[in-house]
Amino acid sequence: MVAMDESIANEAWWKRRAAAQAEWWRKRAAAQQEESLRQNSLMYGGLIAIGAVMVQPFLTPGPLPWICPPRSA
Repeated sequence: MVAMDESIANEAWWKRRAAAQAEWWRKRAAAQQEESLRQNSLMYGGLIAIGAVMVQPFLTPGPLPWICPPRSA
C-alpha cells in the first residue's frame, strides 16, 4: 500500500514540475521576443544614423544651378 501512495505522490510531483517548466519556458520565450525587438530597433536606428551622416554633405545649402545659373562675364 505504501508503494501505491508513493507512486501517486511521485506522479503529482512530476506534474507540478512539468507545469513549472512549461511556465518558465513561456516566460523565457516572451523575454526572448522582447530582446530580439530591442536589438532590431537598435540596429535599424544605427543604420539610419549612419545613412544620415553619409548623406549630410549633400544636404548643405549652396547655389542651385538650375535656379540661379552662373553669370558669364
